[in-house]
This record gives sequence, structure tokens and C-alpha cells, in this order.
Amino acid sequence: MLVRNPQNFLKDRVVQNSRWLPGTGLLTAEGDAWKRQRRVIQPAFARDRIEAYARCMTDSAEQMLTAWRPGSVVDIHQEMMRLTLRVIVRALFELETMETGEISRSLNTIMLNSIGGRLLFPPFFRYLPLPGMRDVCRAVNSMNAAVYEIIRQRRSSDKQTSGDLLSILMHARDEDGSRMTDEQVRDELMTFLLAGHETTALALSWALYLLSRNDQAEEKLHEEEVDSVLAGRLPDVSDLPSLLFI
Repeated sequence: MLVRNPQNFLKDRVVQNSRWLPGTGLLTAEGDAWKRQRRVIQPAFARDRIEAYARCMTDSAEQMLTAWRPGSVVDIHQEMMRLTLRVIVRALFELETMETGEISRSLNTIMLNSIGGRLLFPPFFRYLPLPGMRDVCRAVNSMNAAVYEIIRQRRSSDKQTSGDLLSILMHARDEDGSRMTDEQVRDELMTFLLAGHETTALALSWALYLLSRNDQAEEKLHEEEVDSVLAGRLPDVSDLPSLLFI
């Protein structure tokens, strides 16, 4: 269906309405534009890159846990939000969140004001005095400016290609030898920032909450994975086949 008749399976109205925010990256692009972006971005998800992203995740999680103290009380969802933001910023830019403060603040504003589907309204809603919409628009403008500045600095520097997603996107070439424009790079970065932050944090928050409510499941997780497979060390990609508890 999707190979021979892609014209029959277009993005729905919800995705079309949201293009004003992430642009036309992989999430919202269609047809030949989607095929080109998918082809150009493929190197960013080669096996060695996935392994590097996994190390970024475990290192960031370990960094978070070192700040926790026995007996202290933490807001687990806020901790997961900070964790996933740290991971996505490091994976995209090879920077820490303190070095991308404007992006972090803007992204938090967007997420806080996304309740009620405001981000999925038609584009003209941006110009209406709706609660929170002005804050969202200011945050999007600030994040755009920050992302474009990072792109500009990276293009003008003599820095060799690093392992972050930004460098991979900027140096990727299509079959005709063309590269992504700054706008295309921005759209993909925005897509990953939005898709890789709150959704993952929510999944982690619910997983930890549900484990805390089910002693048998938590014990089984420790027995079959944490204690027997990892035995006190950090996990890596090679452990995945052995982490079978669902």
C-alpha cells in the first residue's frame, strides 16, 4: 500500500496543522520531499550511531542519579523531563543543557502550553489572543533563533565532523550531491527536540510509577535484568538481547 500507492495515505489534518512549529521534517513531510529527507538522514541512525546515542542515555542517567540522595523526595516526572532534555541536546548538538539555555527554556514553555492541543490548531490561531499562545509563539521564535545560531556557528567553524546529529545532518549528501539547507536542518532538529523530549519523559515516568505499584514486577525486573544481566554496571546496546523482561 505505502510503496505503490503513497498518494492515498497522506498526513492527517492534525499533522498538517502542526507544520507551523516543526516545519517540514520527517514527521510532517510527504511524497518525494519525505523520501529525500529519509534518505539523507539515514546515516544518523546507523548501528554505530545508535550505540553512541545509547551511551549518551546511560551517561546522562548516571549523572542524574548521582544527584539523588537516600531519603530525599524528588518529582520523578520533572527529573525525567530534565533527563530526556539532556539526552536530546547532547545527541543533537554535543552540548550540555546549560550551554543551550534558550532552547531549554523555550522548549519547556512550549510543552507547558501544549495542553488542550494548542500546538495542533490551524496556523492562524497563532495570531489570536488565546491563553498561552503568545508565550508559545515567543518561545518558538527564541528557539528558532538559538538553533539557527548554532547552525551558523557550526558552518563557519573549522570543527571537524563530530558525532552529533547536527553535524551528520549538515554533512549528509543526497544522491545528486546536494546537502540540506539551514531551514531543512532546522526542521529536522525541531522535530527531534519535540518528539524526543516530553513523549519519552512521560513513558519513563509512567513506567517507574507502575513499577512502584507492583512489587512482583519490580522484583522480577531486578532479578532477571538488573541483578543477573547487569550486575551493577551500566547497560549498553549489546545487553539488549538479554534484557527480556516485559
